[in-house]
Amino acid sequence: MGERSGRKDALLNEQAALQAGLQQAQTELRAQEVAIATCEGEFNALQGSRQVLHQKIDTVVYELQSLASQEQEGSQKRSALSAQAGELENHEREWQLQLTG
Repeated sequence: MGERSGRKDALLNEQAALQAGLQQAQTELRAQEVAIATCEGEFNALQGSRQVLHQKIDTVVYELQSLASQEQEGSQKRSALSAQAGELENHEREWQLQLTG
């Protein structure tokens, strides 16, 4: 009977140790789950920031293209006005010559 009691005590001690190990493993699992959830949250936030950044880049590219187009139009208008001004100056010189002649 003493042998049985000793065996029972040994088994109870082993059960207690296994339960303690299980509790420790469950605690570590919960900690890992929290860490994973935190990383997932950070990842999702970074994806959102990345998407906003791409939208901003697209907006800047569009604005640059628009400004380049406006600059080209302005340059064409400036050239046309410069040519027109040159013609007017030529006409003015001709009239001055006619007046003085």
